[in-house]
Amino acid sequence: MNTQNPYSQLAVRVQRGEPGAARRYREKMKPELECMVRLALDEGPVSNWDQKILAEVDRVLTRNRGFLARDSENLPGMVAERLCDRMIDRLQAEGRARQPAAAFAARETVLC
Repeated sequence: MNTQNPYSQLAVRVQRGEPGAARRYREKMKPELECMVRLALDEGPVSNWDQKILAEVDRVLTRNRGFLARDSENLPGMVAERLCDRMIDRLQAEGRARQPAAAFAARETVLC
């Protein structure tokens, strides 16, 4: 992971489980992702990432059962929020996989 990039640095902090890192990651990433969602909606699937974005758009629209239109002003934010959730979940899971002992440390303390 490129640790010179501020997003990469923040991602590493999320992986480590640092307090507040996930919230800060979301604050930084959500506006960027909203722009990407708008672009994918306007341009269509130009890349694999666009395909993933549009698949998430379809999931959000399906879950809202017609109460949200594809051209809704709220759609990019909702999709960006879900993408952030998935990215954070993945980063945290990678962190737990790399340091499984840390993930169970609190549990061991409670059991002893």
